[in-house]
Amino acid sequence: TSAGKKMFEALAAELLGDNPPAIHNQAIMEFGALQCVPVNPNCGICPLAEQCLALQRNAVAQRPIKSTKIKTRNHYFHFALFENAGKIIIQKRIEKDIWQHLFQLPLLETEVALETDEIERILFENYQIKPVSVSETIKHILSHQKIHARVWKFEALPDQKLFQENWEVIS
Repeated sequence: TSAGKKMFEALAAELLGDNPPAIHNQAIMEFGALQCVPVNPNCGICPLAEQCLALQRNAVAQRPIKSTKIKTRNHYFHFALFENAGKIIIQKRIEKDIWQHLFQLPLLETEVALETDEIERILFENYQIKPVSVSETIKHILSHQKIHARVWKFEALPDQKLFQENWEVIS
């Protein structure tokens, strides 16, 4: 939680003082990987056994406490690569998400998987041009979402009147 994170940050700042945190972090990761492991930690030879609250409270088996998993959602990204005479179209993301203000190819995003011919029909309705090729689906997994992306290539630029306000033509 954010409250827990703030508490640990304050504690870390108090304990570390002016010492470099990178060395401490590496040591703690090593300690967790070799000594204080989640399953069957060797508490008998632990140099921190006297200060260990889990050991004192006989709660070693209940540690670490795992938070509930975030449910992942599927997103289907269909990027339109409009290419003609060395020019392509990009768009600036305006949605309030992790990619806000970044540039990308124009995007059709769907919440459910659609058949190739359905996507092609939607793209044609939007841009009045048929795509000449489509990439294989590229999967990218983030902590809370799975992205299934495809790139639809067009060998022409759509009519200027079909441009969205956040589109730019670049060379």
